[in-house]
Amino acid sequence: MPDYIFSTEQVAKKDFYNWFLNKMIEAGWRNISSKPDTDGDVLQSNGEDGNRNLILNVRPGNASGTTGIGSNPITTTDYNVMSYRLLNDYTPGEAGTSGTSSRPLASTAWETFYVVPTSAQVPKDTMLTVRYNVNKNRMIMLIETPSAVGVAPILYYIGLPDETYCSEPDSRGLLVASTAYNKYGGAVHISDTVGELASIGATAGTSNNTYQTLAPKNPNASGKYVISDIFYGDSTIGFRGKLTGVFALPNQNVLNGDIIKIDTKQYYVAVCQSAGNNAFGSLALAIQIA
Repeated sequence: MPDYIFSTEQVAKKDFYNWFLNKMIEAGWRNISSKPDTDGDVLQSNGEDGNRNLILNVRPGNASGTTGIGSNPITTTDYNVMSYRLLNDYTPGEAGTSGTSSRPLASTAWETFYVVPTSAQVPKDTMLTVRYNVNKNRMIMLIETPSAVGVAPILYYIGLPDETYCSEPDSRGLLVASTAYNKYGGAVHISDTVGELASIGATAGTSNNTYQTLAPKNPNASGKYVISDIFYGDSTIGFRGKLTGVFALPNQNVLNGDIIKIDTKQYYVAVCQSAGNNAFGSLALAIQIA
């Protein structure tokens, strides 16, 4: 399998939103929002193959605000929640004028995007450790807080996975999955159904279940740990794709920060925070760091 080696950076919580935008833009996404103070920021990418129109709409405030940047933005307050929504397209207006989408901006709900997975306020100057891997398809990131905060990490998979098994025109296959406060339990939030089926149109996304093989005991009788690929799909579609770059393992006999070695490769184990819904079958996940 190809290597998805994660980089690591320290980011103040108040700077995380702009850090996220900048990392996506550096990887080849564009911010095409014509009026960020009402529409939010709209990240667009043609994808790694150049044939997509991937759209991710984000803003620094939480999901309860219906317009503008949302309530209690992480950029200026001690709250921990950004928000996102899945648009199937976006046409910018003139500069300073709201854009339009066939999934109407006025009625498409914002979803929560927890930077720190707790409802307790965490000071905005708190330094986060972010391990990430990003390209023109997607961003994968593990966000950790200092141990004194007392909150375990949160992992996000955002965008179109690099390995898909059905047609995914435009932004249909763009998904969001997280280990805490996910929209669904045991499933990704995905923008639309596959190209082989009729679009769900103005409906603000759907769900696809995640599938992984968790060893009945880790380590096994020989002292070896087994990690599993993570797939997603459902009983209508079958396997739709694989969440490349992230692996699952049972949450047993591991601690956050453990290193699993497979041949010459090293995998960092994240034992993530239990809070709300988890998109994955375990709170223990692994990412490659070397």
